Amino acid sequence: MEATAVATPPAFGTATARDFPWWLMLIEGLAAIVVGILLFTNPAATTVTIVWFIAVYWVVTGIISVVSLLWDRTQWGWRLAWGIISIMAGWFILTDLIVGTAALLFIYVIILAIQGIILGGVQLVQASQGAGWGRGALGVLSILFGFLLLAWNWQVVVVLPWVFGVFAVGLGILTVIASFMLRRAQSTSMSQTSASEIQK
Repeated sequence: MEATAVATPPAFGTATARDFPWWLMLIEGLAAIVVGILLFTNPAATTVTIVWFIAVYWVVTGIISVVSLLWDRTQWGWRLAWGIISIMAGWFILTDLIVGTAALLFIYVIILAIQGIILGGVQLVQASQGAGWGRGALGVLSILFGFLLLAWNWQVVVVLPWVFGVFAVGLGILTVIASFMLRRAQSTSMSQTSASEIQK
C-alpha cells in the first residue's frame, strides 16, 4: 500500500508571501506617502494629529494592561507599571497637545542623542580591540552626532516633522514598489501551481 502524502497547513502566524494581500501593502505605502506629504505641507497640524493618536493609543493600551490583571497575574509588576506610565503619558499629552507634542519630540531627540553616544562608545571599544580604524571613525562621528543633538535639541525638534516626512515618503514609495513586486510574485506562483495541477 502506497503512503499518501497529506499536506499540512502552515502554523498560525506563519503566513507566506503568497498569503499576504498585496493590496494591503499598497494601501500602507500610499498612506505613508500621504502622511509624508502632509508633514511637508502642514507640519505643525500633522505632527499634533499624529501625537494625538499616539496619546490615545497609550491611554487605551495602558487601561487594557491594568484591567487585564484582573484575570491574568503573570508579570503583574511590569504590566502594572507599564499600564500606569502609559496612561499618565497619554493623559499628559491629551491635556495640552501643543506642550505634549513638543515634550514628546524633545524626549525623542534626547533618546537619539544618548543612543548615538552609547553606540559610538561601543564602536570605539570595538576599534581598540582590532575592528579597524573605520569602526573607530564611525564611533567618533556617532558620538559627535549625539552631542550635537544634545546641544541643538530644540532646533532639531523644529525640523523633525520634515525629517519624518522624508522618511515617510521614502518608505511609502518603497512599500508601493514592494507591493507590485509581491503581486507579480503571487501571480507567477499561482500560474505555476495551476500548471502543475493541470499536469497531474
